[in-house]
Amino acid sequence: FKYQSYNCVMHLLALRVGSKLAEWMGDKTFQADCDRWVKPAHETMVEALWVDLPDNELGLRGYFANGDSDKDAIMSDTFYGQVLSDTLGLGQLVDPQLMQEHLKVQLAWAGNSTKHGMAILGNRIGGTASGWP
Repeated sequence: FKYQSYNCVMHLLALRVGSKLAEWMGDKTFQADCDRWVKPAHETMVEALWVDLPDNELGLRGYFANGDSDKDAIMSDTFYGQVLSDTLGLGQLVDPQLMQEHLKVQLAWAGNSTKHGMAILGNRIGGTASGWP
C-alpha cells in the first residue's frame, strides 16, 4: 500500500523519537531535520487518507494504494503510534480533533461488528457496520 494509516502514525512517532535521540546526542542538525519533517508527513497523511465516510462521518481510511482504496474502511490500530508517544512522554503526533472524529467512527462501526469489541478493519456496507475481527 502506498499509504496506510497505521504506518503513517508510526512514521510520525519515528520522527519524534529521532528528534529526541538527536537532542540527547547533541546532533542539532538531525534534530532539526526530524522536527522539520513532521509537518509535511502529517499533511501527507491527512491529504491521502482523511475522507468523508458514509453517514457524514469523518476519519482516516485504512489504506490508499495507486488509486485503489476502500475509502469506507478504517483500522482500529491506526493510533497505536500515538499511544506509544503518550507512553514515552513525547506528546501529540496527530491533530486531536482529527483523532477524536476518527475514534467516534471507529467506536460506532466496531461496536456492531464483533462480539469481541473493536474489529481490526471496520467498514460500512449497506448502512451497517461490519468488520474483520
